[in-house]
Amino acid sequence: MAPPATVDIILADAATFLEAAPDRAYDVIVLDAFDGDSRLPAALATERFVYDLARVAGSGIAANLVRRTALDAPDPGCEVLAAGLARAADARGGGAFLAGDGSTENAVLFAQLED
Repeated sequence: MAPPATVDIILADAATFLEAAPDRAYDVIVLDAFDGDSRLPAALATERFVYDLARVAGSGIAANLVRRTALDAPDPGCEVLAAGLARAADARGGGAFLAGDGSTENAVLFAQLED
């Protein structure tokens, strides 16, 4: 199924793309980025990336997070991203909700951004 014409799907280096993107360029950003070991790439587990993600998103962010990697170890990068997005949502007058999947190690963080 093709997405509606109003949906932009961008395949790019997320950190580089968002750093250059204008403020609130997209209504909602959906992030699902992992390496071969199910870890969040290091460039996405930084406060700078969280800042740019929240800056470029207009009203919301949905981020797929892996709580345990293919190596059966916690992914600290996902914790950095989740905590940063929760703070960013709070700073913009919104909120964040982490929806875990009991049958897998995944969770989706939904951040609503206001102002």
